[in-house]
Amino acid sequence: MFIVRNQQIEAFRSILEENFIVLAQKHLEENYPNKSSSLTKESLEMLIRKGIDESATYGVIERPEVLIYLEYVLCLGLNFSASPEHIWIKRTLKISNIDGAEKMQRIQNIKTLKPEFD
Repeated sequence: MFIVRNQQIEAFRSILEENFIVLAQKHLEENYPNKSSSLTKESLEMLIRKGIDESATYGVIERPEVLIYLEYVLCLGLNFSASPEHIWIKRTLKISNIDGAEKMQRIQNIKTLKPEFD
């Protein structure tokens, strides 16, 4: 029988997280060059890490949806949903009976966020 210890699981989780951060950096740099180039690599990584944690509080945890959420973080800032001008985003993110994919789809459908994005 094959036994996986908690230490091994944590090591795998850490590797997956680091790989995702690299993927997210590349995604943001390619899709939002003006916004991402204004940050150092370290600042962008910190923004991504905090954005991942923030998205998880709303149940946005799958890779494609987290990448979309990170686009909002990059363009609108951390805690963007707390801003009065983006209250509609917060309301959508706080809906408890839909999953993260549906939340981000609804936001994307409404998003005509004009010049805030590259």
